[in-house]
Amino acid sequence: MTKKLPKRGLPPMHPGELLREEILPTLDRSKAEIARLLGVSRQTLYDVLKEKQPVTPVMALRLGKLCGNGPDLWLNLQKRYDLDQAERELGEEIKSSRRWRSPELRGRYSESCRDRLRKARASGPHIRIITTAQEAKPTKASMTVRAISMACA
Repeated sequence: MTKKLPKRGLPPMHPGELLREEILPTLDRSKAEIARLLGVSRQTLYDVLKEKQPVTPVMALRLGKLCGNGPDLWLNLQKRYDLDQAERELGEEIKSSRRWRSPELRGRYSESCRDRLRKARASGPHIRIITTAQEAKPTKASMTVRAISMACA
């Protein structure tokens, strides 16, 4: 059986593997010193390197700062790895399960969210932005999200 590669980049791997195989050798420092620089215990670092522990958002922030590439790379690697593992464990069960839709929702999904948003924008200002007392000055992004969610509801 051949292993399918993703459309872009590397196959799913634990972030600890990348750290162990590519990053640490180029840093040319001991693992204890790397753990000190990261502000974590040696055991925590060893667990990530041995792929026993996932890279948490906090660890991703620390690794991103140390390597200068930000936390997104580390979190995305962990997410892809976790999804790949879940597909391996539940793949057949998920494939054989039926998709469920309640009868009252069937017609609701015939029109795409984008189409409903276009119609709502064209028909006038009936989309209202609701702000709470805690949000005295909503951002433009939060207003856009609310408008989209109301149009797609």
